[in-house]
Amino acid sequence: MKAEAPTRKMAERFLAALGAKGLPEVMQALTRIIGLPQKTIPFEAFAGLGEEVSYSIRMDSDLAAVELAAPSRNLSVFLFLPALVVFAHDWAGEPPEGRPAAGSIRPGFIIPPPTQAAQAIRRLALAQRLQEVQAGLGG
Repeated sequence: MKAEAPTRKMAERFLAALGAKGLPEVMQALTRIIGLPQKTIPFEAFAGLGEEVSYSIRMDSDLAAVELAAPSRNLSVFLFLPALVVFAHDWAGEPPEGRPAAGSIRPGFIIPPPTQAAQAIRRLALAQRLQEVQAGLGG
């Protein structure tokens, strides 16, 4: 069972520290600063599946996570930025004979940071992840 009260209190303190009224206001400001990464579905990669069959295309995302903390104020927040996206297909029903197995076509793309701020946050996320891995290995 998750303790909701501490999470809610941290969110309230975070908003108060920023002088924001709510999370939508914070998200709009972040979007202006770090940009909104986008990737178009690569339909050409799935052209071989055929037009006369029914399938859906699924998008899986790998996120870069970074914790921004102010220990002196006992505040922290996590930011999640898209770093990698992979597309795969799923058949609607049984796979047609002679067609690729579900998920066997998987074009993947690194999502470039749209701004320098997003690039800096990604570097910070990578540095934090490396520290976590090193700590886990006893280094």
